[in-house]
Amino acid sequence: MNYKKVEKIVNRIAINYLSSTDNHAQYFNLVNESFSKLSFVSQQIINNEFFFNDYPFWWEKYYSKKQFIKLKKKAMNQFLYSLKALYA
Repeated sequence: MNYKKVEKIVNRIAINYLSSTDNHAQYFNLVNESFSKLSFVSQQIINNEFFFNDYPFWWEKYYSKKQFIKLKKKAMNQFLYSLKALYA
């Protein structure tokens, strides 16, 4: 399954859960469970790049640009696939 297809599924998940205020807690739990299944490095990347994007270039003291891009892609894929699997 490619990234675009997963992105559409994740968007559908968000719309389904967030269309009703009663589902916000369920959506949060789904995201939180997906996040908890990630490796430490993937959690660090998702957290700093998407959840708390307060520190631009935070990764420079840990990774080269090439390494960071590779790890970021891996983290995004792991997170999205986990989210999709929990929703299915």
